[in-house]
Amino acid sequence: MPDTQTIETPEQSAPADISDFPAYPVDLWAAWKAFRGLVRDKEDTRYVFKFFHAVNGRSYETFFREFAASDYGQRIIADHEQLGCVLMDRKALESYGPGTFAAAYLHYLDTENLSPLGVYEANWANAPEEMAAYKADWPHLYAVSYMMNLTHDLYHVLTGYSRDPLGEALLLMWTGTQT
Repeated sequence: MPDTQTIETPEQSAPADISDFPAYPVDLWAAWKAFRGLVRDKEDTRYVFKFFHAVNGRSYETFFREFAASDYGQRIIADHEQLGCVLMDRKALESYGPGTFAAAYLHYLDTENLSPLGVYEANWANAPEEMAAYKADWPHLYAVSYMMNLTHDLYHVLTGYSRDPLGEALLLMWTGTQT
C-alpha cells in the first residue's frame, strides 16, 4: 500500500497556481468500454477509474481549483489523512450509535465486505505510476484524489445506490454532478 504522508499546508504552497495540471482528452469510447466492464464485474474497480479518466477532460481542474479555494478544501489539502483516520476509527464510528450515518456506513462496509481505504488502494493498484506522479508533482491534487477515493463509499450510503451495475452507474453520474 502507498505511503500517505502529510503534504504541505496551503500557506506553504498555493494549490490554485498549478500551471501544468494533468488533463486528458475526453474519450467517450473509452468511457463506454469502462462502463461496460464495470457492468460485467462490479468488483473490478479499475473500470471506475478508467471511466473518470475518459470523461474528466479539464473539468477536474475546475473542480480542483474551486475545492482548493474553499475552507474545507484547504483543510483537506493541509491534512488529507484526517478523513482516512476518521473512517478507519471503527470504535469512534460505533460510538455514534444505531440510526446514525456512522452506523449506516459501518453496516454498508460490513455487508459489502469493504474497507474504508478500498477505493484508494484500488486506485493505486490500477495506476501506480499516475498516483506516484500526483503525489510527487501535484501533492494538492493527490490530497483531493485521496479524499475523493475515500468518499466513494460514503456516497453509496448517502444516495442509497447499491453496488449493482445500475447503482454504480447512478453513483458515477451523481459523483460527476457533485464534482
